[in-house]
Amino acid sequence: MTLLAPTAALLAAGLTLPVLLAFYLLKLRRRPVRVSATYLWAQALRELQVNIPFRWLRPSWLLLLHLVILGLLITAAGRPAIPVPGLSAPRVIILIDRSASMSARDVITGAETRSRLDEAKARARRLLDDLFAGGGPRSAAIVAFASEPRDLTGFTTDPGRLRLALDELTPTDQPGDLAAALRLIDAMTSSAASDDQDGPEPPPVIILSDGSFAGGAPLPGLAAPIRYIPIGPADADAPSAAGRTPDGHANLGIVALAARRDYDNPAILRVFARIQNASAQPRSAGLALSANAQVIARRPVVVPGAQPPADNPGGPLQFGQATASFEVQTGESALIALTIDDSDVLEADNAAAMVVNAAARPRVLLVVPDADLASGSLLEDNLAEMRLAALRKLGAGDFDAASPADLGAFDLVIFDRVTPRRIPPIASLSMGAGPPIPGLTLIPTPDARSATYFLSWDRNHPVMRGVAPDTVIVAHPSTLTYTSPEAGAAGFTEIARGSAGPLIALLESGRARHLVLAFDPAESTWPLQPGYTVFLASAIDYLTLQGEASAGRAFTTAAAARIPLPAGPPARLALTGPATLSVDVPPGLSPGDEFSVGRIERAGVYRIEGAPAGPQGLVCINLLDETESGLRVEPAMEISGRPVRPYAAEQSSREVWPWFIAAAAALLVIEWFLYAFRMRV
Repeated sequence: MTLLAPTAALLAAGLTLPVLLAFYLLKLRRRPVRVSATYLWAQALRELQVNIPFRWLRPSWLLLLHLVILGLLITAAGRPAIPVPGLSAPRVIILIDRSASMSARDVITGAETRSRLDEAKARARRLLDDLFAGGGPRSAAIVAFASEPRDLTGFTTDPGRLRLALDELTPTDQPGDLAAALRLIDAMTSSAASDDQDGPEPPPVIILSDGSFAGGAPLPGLAAPIRYIPIGPADADAPSAAGRTPDGHANLGIVALAARRDYDNPAILRVFARIQNASAQPRSAGLALSANAQVIARRPVVVPGAQPPADNPGGPLQFGQATASFEVQTGESALIALTIDDSDVLEADNAAAMVVNAAARPRVLLVVPDADLASGSLLEDNLAEMRLAALRKLGAGDFDAASPADLGAFDLVIFDRVTPRRIPPIASLSMGAGPPIPGLTLIPTPDARSATYFLSWDRNHPVMRGVAPDTVIVAHPSTLTYTSPEAGAAGFTEIARGSAGPLIALLESGRARHLVLAFDPAESTWPLQPGYTVFLASAIDYLTLQGEASAGRAFTTAAAARIPLPAGPPARLALTGPATLSVDVPPGLSPGDEFSVGRIERAGVYRIEGAPAGPQGLVCINLLDETESGLRVEPAMEISGRPVRPYAAEQSSREVWPWFIAAAAALLVIEWFLYAFRMRV
């Protein structure tokens, strides 16, 4: 045991011991009284002799008791302390990782299994107990981080406030950004140094984390000393090289999800996923794909285990991955979700979802002969009934005079018995005529004996699926021929054929597709059949190439989500799902405008309050992070190229002066009871 304030103890002893002894050495002043005999006052005579000054003190239990009580109080004034394991610094910053991997439930404590974050919070509570058990004024700050750091308490001397912050600390499904957390701590320690609260020595930083972070950029250094406490199961079965993954991290996770519409048939949606295995052993599981909460496909997947790189057998293991693809027949918007039918230690990466937009409505330009510009047609009526973004009608002369910039406002041009002077720069559908593509010729045959049927057609081609033209009679087909020139040849595909040659053909020039009908549908029985409308819709979808772009819409927990503003813009917009949050709507926005709601911490599907029912009113948030799904526990950490020392309990001084005060108080109570017992009548 040591005294933290020995000077105070010596000063107290010098002031109080002489006073106590003086009470026993000084003679008592008594008033003389005459008595008839002295044998009744023998005790008074002895007391008079005791209190004669400058005589030796006689043994007295009362004096011994008073000396013990005074000694306890003098020792308490010197702040006695005993050495115990703990934190010796008067201030400390506790940095807690709450990224997605810290939600893995793989920490076994006795018969209980809990998450890494719960273990980190328990370790932080023990650190606070050690800190405030030491002598002198103590303070601490708690900082938590995932994609963004948060100072939860600031520096405070209130242990209750610190423990309350730990109790309220919640997990996230975000990746961890240690660099951002260190920058925040650097600002905190710089501010503390400028305030000169604890002198020039910056407070130490204790990191509670599994040490697994994405990216290889060096972390910013700190002037403060940093200590690291790894949280999670030790990699006992892994080789000693850093970054190895043992068999114990049994976790499968979805690390990529995308959807695209088929190039040839935009009604076909192809969903692609990549599954990662964090274990060194191969694992198998089932995948379930759902559309609007209805399971539409199931597929088994076998994911290989982690292996070392081929060019570095002794290096860190690379996670095993496998891909899976699904084909969905839908042209409408839908909520597409993929789940792994297997429970493991991390649930956040077992599901991923996205909102698939409907095939975009095209903008169509209809070109007719100048003489027919004022009159309508069955073709125009069919187009008007379709869900087109725009439909405009031009005469042949106006089209030839239009600039390429004017045509760029459309996705498709339909020529009704019109041959333009130049090849259109966008996709086209020609009926009864053809674009001026080199090598393409259409020769009219007005002879009534040239009528024909559809003798054959490609039933698998997207424009002919669901179309049965076997009963269609074509009155005046043209003879369609194509001779490929030596240079700049267009790709030619025959889709349907009559007795005189091709009736429908496809020519691809560059990235533009040109579909040619060698007859005028008005001079056939096709417009009277449902297949004609089906053909028009399929041809428009196919020619506008709606399968070129990604069809899925989703966000990760590391990125800011952008949502469309619903009708009647509210002042605040609420999202409900795995978590409930509300954000202020920036002024000046109109319905349909997108704005950012920031990063959403928990993965899942959220409903936008006030948005129309259906998939378009949903926002999908996914983890999709290889590092977080890997669940690695790094035994060591480097910051600015220097290894971080692991945390070890230091020798701290725990003050025990309250024990001495309590002992002195107990002896005083005992002395009072003895005095009262002897003075009773």
